[in-house]
Amino acid sequence: MSLWVGIVLSAALLMAALLLFALVRLNRQLLALRAELDEAPSMAVEPASGARIAIEILNTYELAARESPWAGAVAKLAPKMIERIVYAKAAEEVARQLEEQGVRAQVTHYVD
Repeated sequence: MSLWVGIVLSAALLMAALLLFALVRLNRQLLALRAELDEAPSMAVEPASGARIAIEILNTYELAARESPWAGAVAKLAPKMIERIVYAKAAEEVARQLEEQGVRAQVTHYVD
């Protein structure tokens, strides 16, 4: 009986050592990624006044279907892709119209 207890205890210690080793490796990777992230320049451009305008398009699928007949079918399979395309086109259009009005602006779209 004590032989089995010794074997089980040894296996448990070996498993604990392997898990500890894996945890240490993952922690090192996490620290390296955090350091990389801290060194990367920020992509966000903050306006001097802190003012922003947010636009939410409520009928993305209708707009997509108006532009392309296959968009309705794709929207059922890949709705996020359709949203990204609609928001990208809307951002381009807003930027173009602002430029025509003589407004210097940076138009960026974000889709979660």
